[in-house]
Amino acid sequence: MPRGNFWEVTYDPDWDGPTEHASLTGLEGSTVLAKRRVTAADGKAVTVRWRMRDQTPRRFQQCDFVLVLEDSFVCDCTFSQCRFKGSAWRNVKFSKCAFINCDFSGITLTRCRFLSDCTFRGNSASAELFRIEETAISASAFISALRTNINYLPHDITPEYQQNRFLGTKQKIAMALFSATRNEPDLEYYDQAFEQLVRCTLDYKVEQHRFDHITKDQTSRLRFHVRSFPARVERFVVQASAWLTSWGRSVFRPCLFLVIVVLAFAGAYASLGHGDGCVGAWAVVRSSVVEAINVTLVAGYTAYFHSTASFLDRVVWVMNLVLGLFWYSLIIPVLSRRILR
Repeated sequence: MPRGNFWEVTYDPDWDGPTEHASLTGLEGSTVLAKRRVTAADGKAVTVRWRMRDQTPRRFQQCDFVLVLEDSFVCDCTFSQCRFKGSAWRNVKFSKCAFINCDFSGITLTRCRFLSDCTFRGNSASAELFRIEETAISASAFISALRTNINYLPHDITPEYQQNRFLGTKQKIAMALFSATRNEPDLEYYDQAFEQLVRCTLDYKVEQHRFDHITKDQTSRLRFHVRSFPARVERFVVQASAWLTSWGRSVFRPCLFLVIVVLAFAGAYASLGHGDGCVGAWAVVRSSVVEAINVTLVAGYTAYFHSTASFLDRVVWVMNLVLGLFWYSLIIPVLSRRILR
């Protein structure tokens, strides 16, 4: 029997996994375990205390973890080509750990914490079998490291279709990570999870039109661009807006955007002669700045706009108004998230 499913990065068609058992308890010093089925000897939950001060790096290669690990510290460990199907980790703190080409399908993570020095590379996970609750983990690191196996595909599935379908898996996993970090006191974990959920959802909404998911045939380029056009416009607008707020993390960027808009339109109003009735250059500048502020903040738009003005004047006012409304749409959610999370 093969080891795992064809979409997992740990899949091996010629080997059904390790049969020799090993235990996490009693590991002393620097340890390398290869091709072991890591279980609990008595079937009960296991607790380990591997701390940084121990200076004992441990490496697990092509191991299958089938146990319950709880109330533990796991530091300076490298997991390579490991599977965690059937394992449950509860209240485990990971530090300086690396997960390389591992499969997280079938794992349950509860109240765990992966510190920022943990790294992920080339892993896989099943959206239906990956369970995570109340766990602090870098969603950016975890999602960006996810891969799907395209080396051992069924005859009716192409690598392109498999990669396309994988986007839906990433979107579901991003949702699970967002739910797991919703009440996390460290806002960075929550912000990363929110960003990844939005990114993955937008990408999936665009790319779901690339294939006919019934026949698995790729659609024509024209049909894809026509059907995905609304989703692509939405992705562009959302990502541009998110950049201006650093995905809801920054109040400074929207404020800087406001200042730039006011100064740009103040220059436009001065060049259009809106301050011709003022005496002196400073009075013209002051009048133009006040006009730009009033229109940008929508407070004085009706006081300046009139139908007898030139077409160019009206276009500039409308553009200024639109950017002002756009600024409102940025700053209000950012402040709400920072204050009312």
